[in-house]
Amino acid sequence: MSQPRRFHAAITGLTALVMHSNAGLLGPKEDKGRDKLQWEREHMMDVTYRDQQGRLVIPANAIRKMAIAACRFVTDKPKGAAFKSFAPLMEAALFVEDDAVLDVSADKIIEFIAVVNLDPSKGPKGPRGPRCRPLVPTPWRGETHVTLIDDAVTPDHLSKIMDYGGRLCGLLDARTIGYGRCDIVVKAVA
Repeated sequence: MSQPRRFHAAITGLTALVMHSNAGLLGPKEDKGRDKLQWEREHMMDVTYRDQQGRLVIPANAIRKMAIAACRFVTDKPKGAAFKSFAPLMEAALFVEDDAVLDVSADKIIEFIAVVNLDPSKGPKGPRGPRCRPLVPTPWRGETHVTLIDDAVTPDHLSKIMDYGGRLCGLLDARTIGYGRCDIVVKAVA
């Protein structure tokens, strides 16, 4: 029987971090008026990721999702398993204990204006327009704890997967255009 192994994950930002929490989509749809960009500027802080104390965070689910996505960059094969990738093992064995609390206060957040597809249901031909998102500039840091509940993933592989995830996949929103890149150092907790 495998014993759970606990690790400390220190996250240091290499690029800015863009936030766009979907929590704002819950509830009734608000009228943004004629100037939708101005409305978004006024309500930009509503789409930040925060904990109950109001601190900026990287959600645990985002860290876990990044680690699973990073498995496609790891060329090693899991030993003693029928898998060709670590992704199914990470999906089953990785538990991110808490959201990573950032060491940045909300007053450091700046506007990030991007031109996006306003109606993704219409595909790439949908109408385009500006949107305002909160951006956490560098430097930023966060930390959390992760637990592996299976011995099939070694600490060395976890370290490699988290490193690749931070540098090649990134965290949160706009990671596909280079935001949210970070250095993640994983150390075993006694």
